[in-house]
Amino acid sequence: MSDGLSTPLMSAAAGDPFYVFRDALHTQVEKVRVQYLKWKDMLDNTNTAKNPEWPSTHLALKASLQSLSTDMTQLEGTVVMVENAPHKFPHISADELRTRRRFVDETKAGIAEMQNAYTSRRTAGKIDNDKRALLTARTPEAGGAGGGASNPYGASHDAFIGEQKQRQEMIRKQQEEHLDGLGESVDRLGAMASSIHVELAEQDRMIDDLDRDVDEAQGSMDQALKQIQKLLQTKDRCQLWTIFLLTLTFLILTVVVFM
Repeated sequence: MSDGLSTPLMSAAAGDPFYVFRDALHTQVEKVRVQYLKWKDMLDNTNTAKNPEWPSTHLALKASLQSLSTDMTQLEGTVVMVENAPHKFPHISADELRTRRRFVDETKAGIAEMQNAYTSRRTAGKIDNDKRALLTARTPEAGGAGGGASNPYGASHDAFIGEQKQRQEMIRKQQEEHLDGLGESVDRLGAMASSIHVELAEQDRMIDDLDRDVDEAQGSMDQALKQIQKLLQTKDRCQLWTIFLLTLTFLILTVVVFM
């Protein structure tokens, strides 16, 4: 991922839920990045079929990448909402919007890099080769034990099955622990994403209400000017505004004096 994602993020607008969700997502991405590097080291430098940590590490990374992808989609949705109707979010400047889009694009690229490595043909080929190498090593050499009552291949096979059962039980326990922690993170990020959508929807409603109030006030002002125009029989809008403001000032001063 880019250098911009490897440095701590500063919440320039602490009150904006986008920044809260962004910082939480960035922290989650960094944790998954550590997971990914551990997974890649195992893939490149060990026989994955013999490494007891590989199955749980492999499955945990898959779940983490899926969770990140979902959270990233939710965060991008808030940016797209502003991009589609920037006039409804005047507090978000064009520069700020570009900064948010850049963060989304860079983070998506980092997640895609890990996903592509996870699902690549090279990865699948390495895993298959490791399995074949393990099975070959367990097959007794020809002529190694001749004609006795014992069955070296059967004993080796039974030992292999027993070992696999133990590994699967260990994997199941590790996976349950990982999914419990992952579930909490997903719930927390999901709640943050929902708050962003609620915040944007509320701002949209407030802006619509303000536009409506301004239109109503303008209409009332035009009606008042028309009435004054009828009374004074003049069409000079400057004079009308002057009279209107003087009248309003007089009324305000009268109220102040009598209070």
